[in-house]
Amino acid sequence: MNKRQIIAEIQKLNTTAQEPFLSQFKDRDLALYLESLEADRAKRLHTVSFPDQDEQPARLAS
Repeated sequence: MNKRQIIAEIQKLNTTAQEPFLSQFKDRDLALYLESLEADRAKRLHTVSFPDQDEQPARLAS
């Protein structure tokens, strides 16, 4: 990927990242940051859990 493509991918995962700020960094540093964002996203997606079929639904105390 070229620098503009890396920046575009970063902005998909970090919507607050602005192109003028990101363009100050070297391609390698941007690629490492993108890898970090992707790893964090994968970790968050992996930790999403669904209740087991055997579990009882939670009850609210009144």
